[in-house]
Amino acid sequence: MLDYLTRNGYYSLTILTDQGQRLLEDRRYIRFICKRLLIYILGSFPPFHYFLRWLLRFRDFNQETKNIFLKEKPDLLFATDVFSDLDLEAISAAKSARLKIVGMVRSWDNLGAGGLIPILPDLLLVWSPYLYKYAAEFQHVPKSIIRLSVSRTLIGTR
Repeated sequence: MLDYLTRNGYYSLTILTDQGQRLLEDRRYIRFICKRLLIYILGSFPPFHYFLRWLLRFRDFNQETKNIFLKEKPDLLFATDVFSDLDLEAISAAKSARLKIVGMVRSWDNLGAGGLIPILPDLLLVWSPYLYKYAAEFQHVPKSIIRLSVSRTLIGTR
């Protein structure tokens, strides 16, 4: 349910388009109306986003993942995609183990197309001033944790 809310409770044109496309495919009008009400009423409302993130702090994770962190005692977790289910699993376990987390946005369009960043890392790496602004203004990420970096697709290229 929380995954549904982080996707459909975040206002972006990409998500609105996806909702319209889904309606054309499955003709579920009541579901479509509910999604539209959710996105138009709460999609740009920062307290709703903060509340979702607060709830997601209690997200279930595999205890074995936390045990690995506690046994190996890494200095930090580097999450290469803050929207990925696998990374969210590791981020949840790392938060529970009180590890520092550095996360990054995988692609230029993820901040608009992926819904709300479910769990904020301690440091969020973005690779353009546009993504920095988007993360701060629309994703409601505190500017103090956002840093500009190089895109991972540019690493190793000339």
